[in-house]
Amino acid sequence: MYPQLSLAIEIFLCAPISTATVERDFSTMNRILTDLRNRLTTEHLEQL
Repeated sequence: MYPQLSLAIEIFLCAPISTATVERDFSTMNRILTDLRNRLTTEHLEQL
């Protein structure tokens, strides 16, 4: 009957209640992608 309203309600109900999950994911990503871990040089390849 109201397709736009039902779509808006579906999107609203799927959104996270808080930002804690998103912040935790960014913290995990920052621990994985540090300056020391994101460099792949020729010297590092030769050491492998």
